[in-house]
Amino acid sequence: MLDRQKNFIMTDKTTTTVSRSSRGQYQTTVPKALAEALDLDGKEISWTLDDGALCVEIEGEADERRSPPE
Repeated sequence: MLDRQKNFIMTDKTTTTVSRSSRGQYQTTVPKALAEALDLDGKEISWTLDDGALCVEIEGEADERRSPPE
């Protein structure tokens, strides 16, 4: 699965809209091609800011993604 993620290239630009729910939470959608390439169905995603850069971690894959390439 990791090889597929490394080689994934979205050729079409996709734009999503961020909206605010009645509970004050902001929400957006993930483009279908990206979600399928990263196998996101049913997984949790953590969003953080690191020195101004958006970092996204997919549950259970943080250690695998930080490993040096073989």
